[in-house]
Amino acid sequence: MKILIDHRENKSKSFKKIINNINLSNNSIFYEVTELKVGDYIIGNICIERKTVSDYISSLIDGRLSTQLYNISRNYKISYLVIIGNIDNVEINERLSKKAFISSIIGASIKVAPDGEMANINLIMLESEEDFVEFIELIIQKSNNSEPRLPTLNNKKLSKNEELINIVSSISGIGENKAKLILEKYNTIQKIANLTPDELMKIKGIGPKLSKKIVETFNRTYKNKDEDNINNNNNNNIKKDIQTKLD
Repeated sequence: MKILIDHRENKSKSFKKIINNINLSNNSIFYEVTELKVGDYIIGNICIERKTVSDYISSLIDGRLSTQLYNISRNYKISYLVIIGNIDNVEINERLSKKAFISSIIGASIKVAPDGEMANINLIMLESEEDFVEFIELIIQKSNNSEPRLPTLNNKKLSKNEELINIVSSISGIGENKAKLILEKYNTIQKIANLTPDELMKIKGIGPKLSKKIVETFNRTYKNKDEDNINNNNNNNIKKDIQTKLD
């Protein structure tokens, strides 16, 4: 993986440490210090703009920030604006209130370029340059490991009662609470499947429509795809015949 670093970053406190970490990493990662038109670091397909709080305020006031963020949003799907320092420790320019500062960082992450990638910019606020060094190291590690994000699977084994509740509550209109009420009264799936609408309506919260739906669900016949296609074709043909006669 190639990492591009803007040559103006060599004045920052974090530059040498970042270079040293890259040199100590595996041979598949190398860097080039060059003049970047967009961003301060390009790691794989990720653009990173680094600013101290003072630099952020200055670039916001003189208008540089708007152009920089436009170019980042326009050119990169994934990007970070990293602001280093504590706003409370910085004397804010008379032209910029603390409220305006907060408003600007919200806008920085919400507003997108009207063309190109039109991507949101992720905003990260860090306390120190040391934190930024660690941030870059972690970005490199995660970018170099291209494993997809997968959901965490819930492998919890259900109890026998929970299995029954899941079966009954899977019917549309029956939540977990109604499923429990039905099972507390009738105990087994077999008994529930043989109930009439009138018997089901004796349970709190079950009216005529839902009771009918429960009975229909338990008495529904499974149809394979071929049967469904045949039925759909027959229905379509019947509709066409009716329409032809009407015409």
